[in-house]
Amino acid sequence: MRFLTTVVAVLIGCGGGQASTTGDSSPRIEPVVEEPELPPRYVLVHRNTPIRLQPSDDAPFLQYRTPERQAELEARWSDAEAKRLEAAQEAEKERLEAEKTRKDRLRKRRRKYSRKKRAELAVRDKERAEANRIKRAERTLRDIERRAAKSRLRGPDKLWIPFRLVRRKGEWLQLSPVRRDADPPHCYARNFGEVDRLDAMFYVRESDLAPVTTKSVTVAPQHGTHVTLRPGVAVRPTAGTEPLTYEVFVDGFVLRLALPADAVAFDYEPQLPFEAPMTDTVFSPIALADGKLDLGPGQPLPFNPYRDLYVTGTLKVGSRFYATTQTPCGEYSVRVRDDMLEPVGKRGVMRLSEEESVKPPFARAGAMAHLPDGAPFAPVRANFPLGDPTRTADNRACFRSAVWGKTDAAVSRSLELCFRTEDVNLETSSKP
Repeated sequence: MRFLTTVVAVLIGCGGGQASTTGDSSPRIEPVVEEPELPPRYVLVHRNTPIRLQPSDDAPFLQYRTPERQAELEARWSDAEAKRLEAAQEAEKERLEAEKTRKDRLRKRRRKYSRKKRAELAVRDKERAEANRIKRAERTLRDIERRAAKSRLRGPDKLWIPFRLVRRKGEWLQLSPVRRDADPPHCYARNFGEVDRLDAMFYVRESDLAPVTTKSVTVAPQHGTHVTLRPGVAVRPTAGTEPLTYEVFVDGFVLRLALPADAVAFDYEPQLPFEAPMTDTVFSPIALADGKLDLGPGQPLPFNPYRDLYVTGTLKVGSRFYATTQTPCGEYSVRVRDDMLEPVGKRGVMRLSEEESVKPPFARAGAMAHLPDGAPFAPVRANFPLGDPTRTADNRACFRSAVWGKTDAAVSRSLELCFRTEDVNLETSSKP
């Protein structure tokens, strides 16, 4: 991490990493050190990491799930998926056997037909088989979408949270949440609930940072295909592979790619995303459901239930046909038959973005959020939605606001923050 080494030396030289020597042991908000001569750097933190409110192991923290619980659930999900695939394969085997029996009966029955009649029936059979194939593909895609909608994860790339690297405090890194309206945008900017509405600081150790693409990088899994990733895409090394292969978590996809060593680090500078325009051409249901988008050996570009994919470019080289599609943080060129592209239909519906309105109760922009012990925590940048009230006393109201869905006894998925009662709106809704 060349920037971390540089900025740590600068900040320590400025005294930024020194602890308070005063007798007051209450938490304090320390000023953010700005380095205008250096571009801002950003890091990713897995949301199963304890993200602390102060630089101490005893400080309150936010954590979605413990690593042990995550491993247990992943093993359970893997077993369930294996059983589902086994059942699907068995059902497909039975369907093929039934289809073969039906065709044998038809063949015997049609022996007495004229050659012309048999040819007409063969054309009709082919059309019916193609229609049935499309229906099966559409059912497969709907099933994937239903299972994705039921998943609490809401996408494999929801596991990482982007932060701006602010300073080092001893063995801790001080981080500021990336705002969802950041320009340029980040790949995972909506993964920390509404916390970006606060000008808050959080703390993790350097060992807690996730590997990330540190620059724009293009890899070619096979001749004619490619994947281009923007800086700031989370990756996870795959054990025992040579050259080093990574699982890449980008815009709902999980891909296995061999990345060059200088393209992966622990901090990055964001770039403008791909345009990912809505065009008039999409991939057919059969191409998506049957794995016909050939990205590389043994790896088709899978159906993405979280993104609508539009064909942004095509290229024909001899008998080979290639199509390109984009998501905000990735561009993908696949080999595919040209008849597996089709005009936009019902699958070409843009998925709506999340609702941005804030309903009461909420803390008004400009208010100061305090911890329950009275220590100041963070100014409110934009109207901050509050959860269940916990206590009210001395002109101060406290609320517990969930960051990630339902609470879990083993971890802390919520913040308890207190505000002056005059800074809290309990009656009317507002927009940020």
